[in-house]
Amino acid sequence: MVIVEMIAPNDAWGIVRIDDKLYVFRPPYRDEQRLEISPEDTMKAVCDHAFVPINHMCEDTDAAIVFLKEKYVEAMEARGIREPTDEDLRDAWRFASDEILLRCLERAEQEWIPAGKEEAAKRLARDIIGLEKVKEDSEIYRKAAKIIYY
Repeated sequence: MVIVEMIAPNDAWGIVRIDDKLYVFRPPYRDEQRLEISPEDTMKAVCDHAFVPINHMCEDTDAAIVFLKEKYVEAMEARGIREPTDEDLRDAWRFASDEILLRCLERAEQEWIPAGKEEAAKRLARDIIGLEKVKEDSEIYRKAAKIIYY
């Protein structure tokens, strides 16, 4: 049984009960971001991060993550902050360092493609290969091209 017991909607954090254990879920919601906490630590988290009780039952941890993301979007919209468009996200790549671009491409190649997410990996590579600075960096360009033509 998975229950989102509390949320901090402005941070997209949640306190989630899985069976008899409590965890803090925080973006980007990978296993290394899930921290098991004690009931005592829960009280500290409530005070430090403005958690509010919600007690939302979920089928599994994936559903809990979807719920937390939805609540975060709702909180941002209530504050007048919209989700970025695809164009906004593509434009943001031009501010990324070469190291970040390489790490993203490596992750796409090593994790996304083996997981069957080839189209997402190719979309990322197309966005990155179109950057002016990438045309001058043969290592990033080659890695992006390799993913595009996978």
